[in-house]
Amino acid sequence: MLTAKLKSLRRVLAHSSVSEGATAWSLSMVLFMTAFTVPSSATTILYKSFNDLMKEADGVVSGHVVSVNSQYNANKEIYTFVTLDQVEVLSGSYRDSTLTIRLKGGKIENDISHVVGSPEFQEGERVVLFLNGNGKYMVPLVGWTQGIFRVDRDPVTSLDVVKDADGNRVLGVQRGEVIRDQVVQPEATILRQTAGAVGVQTHYEGNAGASDSKQTGGPIATAQAQINVAKSTPTLSAAAFSDLVRKSAALRESKSDLSSVRVMDFSVPNANSDASMEAKPSSAAAATQVGSPVLPQHNELAPVRDR
Repeated sequence: MLTAKLKSLRRVLAHSSVSEGATAWSLSMVLFMTAFTVPSSATTILYKSFNDLMKEADGVVSGHVVSVNSQYNANKEIYTFVTLDQVEVLSGSYRDSTLTIRLKGGKIENDISHVVGSPEFQEGERVVLFLNGNGKYMVPLVGWTQGIFRVDRDPVTSLDVVKDADGNRVLGVQRGEVIRDQVVQPEATILRQTAGAVGVQTHYEGNAGASDSKQTGGPIATAQAQINVAKSTPTLSAAAFSDLVRKSAALRESKSDLSSVRVMDFSVPNANSDASMEAKPSSAAAATQVGSPVLPQHNELAPVRDR
């Protein structure tokens, strides 16, 4: 059984921040990790509002995922190529009907390279992507998982609706913020720069809980009321979300050209950089942020690589 664990954990890659880069652990550390719980490295990302997503994206597209293909490069590093067809350009300029993006990490049999905070894709799903630096950055999406929205069919209304990367319902966009019913927390640690809208802030900072005094009003009652409103609000339709993106894109002065990559193209100028993530703030700077950091939903084993 230990041999099987060694094979499955042979290449797990995590990135703690742009400034720190990847932390590599030799395979000999696996014996230690099987006996003790080791906290995982966490990717720290600055929070991106809807306005940030639009401002920082090269362009926004929707499409169907037709293939997810992980390959080795010459250095035995794993990259994943995700190809969309039926591509619809919501912002930016792109002429082809298919588009391929490249992400660092992936899985080839028992060989796994995982970038904490990077989204995963499934063949057959429909997505909306806020693209940034495709073919240049290790995760070519603004704010990493914040830059992907998944389109799902609502079993009650039979409408196509929007969810975030983690499957949380998107309720709308207000004052430049994405409102979501935050049930599942993101894997990465997200530092908030500004006070979010009701749905975002309430769930990122934790559920309110009940009041022992049964008093009405106050922060707990207000937070609970906000949660109740979120639960009763219908999920935003895919058509309405696309219209919001188009209207926001129409206000931009210029349009950026989107780029696709070829499968097996590993020409990455600097695979460990990502302008959409930015440098990790200092402890003092982080303490001054409004709101609290989003904690990872679950712990993972420390990064493991061969010597």
